[in-house]
Amino acid sequence: MGTSAPGPAHLGRYELVARLASGGMGEIFLARLEGAAGFEKLCVIKRILPHLADDPRFREMLIAEARVSSMMSHSNICQVHELGETDGQLYIVMEYLEGVTLLPLLRKLSKDGGRLDLGFVGGVLQQAADGLHYAHELKDRSGEYLGIVHRDVTPSNLFLTESGVVKVLDFGIAKVKNATAHTQTGTVKGKYAYMAPEQLRGAAVDRRVDVFALGVAAYEMLALRRLFQRKTDYLTFRAVMEQPIADIRTYRPDCPDALAVALAHALDRDPDSRFATARQFGNAVHDAIAPIGRPWNQGAISDFVCASFADDIRQRHAQIASAVRTVVALDAMPLIVQPEEETEVDDGTQEFPSVDSGLTGTPVDLRHLQPVSSEHLIVEPSASAPALEAVRTTR
Repeated sequence: MGTSAPGPAHLGRYELVARLASGGMGEIFLARLEGAAGFEKLCVIKRILPHLADDPRFREMLIAEARVSSMMSHSNICQVHELGETDGQLYIVMEYLEGVTLLPLLRKLSKDGGRLDLGFVGGVLQQAADGLHYAHELKDRSGEYLGIVHRDVTPSNLFLTESGVVKVLDFGIAKVKNATAHTQTGTVKGKYAYMAPEQLRGAAVDRRVDVFALGVAAYEMLALRRLFQRKTDYLTFRAVMEQPIADIRTYRPDCPDALAVALAHALDRDPDSRFATARQFGNAVHDAIAPIGRPWNQGAISDFVCASFADDIRQRHAQIASAVRTVVALDAMPLIVQPEEETEVDDGTQEFPSVDSGLTGTPVDLRHLQPVSSEHLIVEPSASAPALEAVRTTR
């Protein structure tokens, strides 16, 4: 008697068709929702890994992400549709996005020796700033500010869709005022290389840490090199806290003076001297670039992204089309990944490393950071690179 073909894998009413990413605590799937009269919609599902599904810490993190994300409806923020649970498996259902994150684009250009047009940088930053400002300004039904802070604004969490829309991803470790889940004293959440100094110290944070992180991403878009990333967490920590920041015009002589000033303002180590809001930063970038050509609109961003990743996009579309047509068991499900995700940090070249995909945000205890010999404490820019006076050094 022959064995029957495997049936489709489901989470609730969603059919899982392909794996998109897998991390230390969770995995992300491409899924399909079918309805009456041939209705079909693709979406993305994030779930906790099965062997961790009962862990209250991870359940609390996923529930918190769903609650925060469900409050937001903005074109520059990835939308969350549902928090579900099937057989003890918690999962989040999100909108399906076609495109790439900013990270592989920066890696590609850094590797190929290219550079980003100032108009592209301005257009991407404006959209990202709009999304963050919306989240920061969100109020509850009683009119009280929710105090949302993303805390993990990085190139891997800025998604460039094929239609030219920039989406802020992953509010998984976002801070919300009066939330029940709190970060423990002495721990930080996020990626060190994009954290503001006060965030690294474990101090109270507000929206200005997201402004700082967006400033780091902006600097890296222009310079096509990592600003603070180092070979170890400790070295990265020291770089954020102490490294003199080279004037962006060292790497981009075509950068307008006003843009260099705006970038220095966003990267000020003193939060009281930083832009107060993401919108202020976005507006300053727009005003700085406008005299030499307005920031790119969605159409121009779309054309650039699709041209830069034409082969990758074509291949991924084919993989997804095949996955949707084919019914496979969960353990045989294909993995569809972003381009250039599997790389390591190279401290010498300061190229762009990959960042783990999937569920992120496990607290990191700063007490585990060990000192190293003094000659390796800080890798500074070239001696000829002037430090921006507006960026204070915190010691």
